[in-house]
Amino acid sequence: MQKIRTATGKAINMQELALKNERVRSIGNMNVNAAGDEINNENKTVATRTRRAGRNYKRQIASNVADVPVTGQRVEVAATDRVIMDDIAHTPVEEAPDVEQQEETGGLAGAIAKAKEAKNTK
Repeated sequence: MQKIRTATGKAINMQELALKNERVRSIGNMNVNAAGDEINNENKTVATRTRRAGRNYKRQIASNVADVPVTGQRVEVAATDRVIMDDIAHTPVEEAPDVEQQEETGGLAGAIAKAKEAKNTK
């Protein structure tokens, strides 16, 4: 039980206050009460907080890949898959051509480059 004192010194039991207003419509556009239950326009409970959480959980799980039980059986890879993987493994990688660095003409980098050139010419 959590008791809070107001600025005027009055004691308020926050837990009691929360339980007392649990079925009151919350402010916002979610159509829920303070307990988290989904409610309709007449403030009747449509779905409890637990049911809403279960729906959201099932929706998230459905988007994941289904779990397949691991068995002791060996899975054979098709010959075409092996050929494709071998082709990928033995394909030479082309090297990127060298790119000439362009000298900075403005900003801080340009000022530093000019300062270095000035020191080198002295």
